[in-house]
Amino acid sequence: MNETQPITQKKRILVLTGQHVSGPCEALLTLKRDYDVMEVSSIDAAVEALKTEDFAGVFSDSGDFLPLERAVVTQQAAIVLNTIGEGVCIVDSDGRPNWMNQRMRAWPPHVREQVRRTCHEAFENFQKLSQGSDATVVIRSRRYSINLETASLELVVSPVISHGGRVLQLVCVVWDVTVRVGFSRRSTRSTGPGANW
Repeated sequence: MNETQPITQKKRILVLTGQHVSGPCEALLTLKRDYDVMEVSSIDAAVEALKTEDFAGVFSDSGDFLPLERAVVTQQAAIVLNTIGEGVCIVDSDGRPNWMNQRMRAWPPHVREQVRRTCHEAFENFQKLSQGSDATVVIRSRRYSINLETASLELVVSPVISHGGRVLQLVCVVWDVTVRVGFSRRSTRSTGPGANW
């Protein structure tokens, strides 16, 4: 009697080949015997593979590990920052963005300019707070509101402080609160003097 054995699928692993892991080396042959191995020869190729496929493990030379980890962390951070649905930017002392997520880039130029001006003002305020204080003083985030004809925004601006206590740049998160502010204004009008209840 011939029984059919269930075919178990091998777990897929990624191997970043390098100086010590390449060609027919014993470690790689052993991995191939027990796993479905995808070999790549560069950190860029490894990051691309990690974007598109799931792996049970990743193997690399120890010298390639830190650059690969940094690349993966950077890629994952970009996914988070582009997925959260709020505008996020990192700005310099003039409020100019060094980096913006997709949501922030989608705002019209006049809105981004108002955010830039607010961040510039915030930078100056944080600098004043940091002057004369020692590096152990914690400078907390600040909230700002921007009310334009077409939109109402709330910003949370946080300083990036050097070890010496100097403000280096700001991280800004921008929420569109137009609907909430509009609702609040309408409900205030309907419950104000002369409202019929």
